[in-house]
Amino acid sequence: MVTKKIQKTKKHIEHSYHNDSHLSIQLSLDGFSFCVINQNTNEVSGINHTTFASSSSPQKLLENVMQLFQSEKQLQKRYNSVNITHVNDLSTLVPKPLFNKEHLADYLKFNSKILKTDYITYDTVLANDSINVYVPYVNINN
Repeated sequence: MVTKKIQKTKKHIEHSYHNDSHLSIQLSLDGFSFCVINQNTNEVSGINHTTFASSSSPQKLLENVMQLFQSEKQLQKRYNSVNITHVNDLSTLVPKPLFNKEHLADYLKFNSKILKTDYITYDTVLANDSINVYVPYVNINN
């Protein structure tokens, strides 16, 4: 259930494929934000933030996200590139020299409660020469 919605969109965006646009999505259990950026001009052509009242689980978040994708015209278009940022407590940074991909669960278990069935992955953070180890919302990515 949506409790608050903030949106700003330029009126000239009507085509179904944005070959020069990038879609950036940020999601958490209590909200969903997205921004459309023209890669040629570095201009923001649309921004939206929606706060959810009842997303206490990844399953409920998936329901809320599916409703947004059905109702938001900008989310129904195709983009040149898409970036998704998961905001949750299931992550940690590991210095790159200490990183071993065989120990992903070990890095997380000290900071977060993880399950044996959790999918754990990682990304390199170039800015500080570290590795971000995290549990993404796989059901939403799929």
